Amino acid sequence: MKFHLFDTQSGVPTVKVEKENKSFYMHSSYDPLKEAKRWATRVGMNNNLDIFVIVGLGAGYHVQALHRLCPKVPIAVWDFNLSFASWAKKAGLLSWLDNQPFISYSFSESLQEIKEKFVPLLQQAGATLLLHPPSLEIIPDSLCEIRQLLNEYLLHLRGLSAQEELMCENFLNNITLGDPGIVEWLGRYQQVPAVLVSAGPSLTKQLLFLREISKSKCVVIASVGTALHPLLKGGVKPDLVMVSDGQINVLEQLVGAESIGIPLFYLSTANHQAVAYYRGPRYIVWQKGYGAAEQKAAERREPLIKTGGSVATCLLDMLVHMGCCPIALVGQDLAFTGGLSHAIGTHAAKEVNPHFASCEVKDFYQNGTVRTSLNLLSYMRWFVRYIRDSGNPSCFWNCTEGGAYIDGWKHSSLFKFIKHIEST
Repeated sequence: MKFHLFDTQSGVPTVKVEKENKSFYMHSSYDPLKEAKRWATRVGMNNNLDIFVIVGLGAGYHVQALHRLCPKVPIAVWDFNLSFASWAKKAGLLSWLDNQPFISYSFSESLQEIKEKFVPLLQQAGATLLLHPPSLEIIPDSLCEIRQLLNEYLLHLRGLSAQEELMCENFLNNITLGDPGIVEWLGRYQQVPAVLVSAGPSLTKQLLFLREISKSKCVVIASVGTALHPLLKGGVKPDLVMVSDGQINVLEQLVGAESIGIPLFYLSTANHQAVAYYRGPRYIVWQKGYGAAEQKAAERREPLIKTGGSVATCLLDMLVHMGCCPIALVGQDLAFTGGLSHAIGTHAAKEVNPHFASCEVKDFYQNGTVRTSLNLLSYMRWFVRYIRDSGNPSCFWNCTEGGAYIDGWKHSSLFKFIKHIEST
């Protein structure tokens, strides 16, 4: 693999890479600065962050553009190719980093060093991972698992971008249904305990105890859509269910439960066909960060719900708006416990290829590690930030009894959580 400086049409040099029988540029061959500004504007919008972690320095244009846009946010740049880092220094591409207190540059091909220094950056509560796609191409075969993991995450991010058109279609159809918002639910469960049930692999072992809890009627049981069928099969009828996915496969979560009267809460951009199919009481939820939803919420004087990329993060904020406290997470593994993606009995359950779960985090019991993915790691960071910003950390319990440890949350068995409720 060889690296060269190449003069672009705009007069600003880019980096040309020769790899095997192909060559490519690390920035635009026409106008790298314009491309960098566009990239920075896109990724830096609507972010309230503690640190950016960027994989890929290239010639540094995108990093500089992001720093200009967010000058007070630290940026940690990493490369996983020693020969590129050495060449970049000799080519003078690192000199602009001198006297830059908010920008750091690191490079390594050591798995141990990457695990000890790079991964902890991602686990910070306010960290956002950004990828410079051409830089992924220069990660050597010795780090093929990391390269594959980052490429999978890149596909995930591109998938989110591709969903924008679908979100708009769903939104326009959902608002024609005339469903009420959640105003009538605000404060309904003031100081009432709640169990937020997700569909992680560890849910299966909790079903019997959840059935006993549901009989007492002293705890709100709130389910994400994916967990609805396992709960019903286990004899648990939740008090409410929430869906957020814009894809049609969310319909599978509701088929067979559409007429049993469970209140359905759905994000304004959730799949409109699945929402219209549901015959029980429905409530539309306006999410923060989606412009059209924010406008509707303002018009209707209804609250905005925070989203963190998953239905469970949305549901947590909604339960807080309802007044629930304390709130226990069940089935929120945030990891591939036992090598599975979801609980047995869910439509989404499957075995996970270890190559797609090569990121390790501290486990629930803090005596080992569990494998996870970058998108699940982003949800975990959201949970950490949420409790940090809540001002009431004693309200939040992680009773998953499996999966990942969530910093700041009280970790306990579900049994001990219920005993705590009964004693207070």
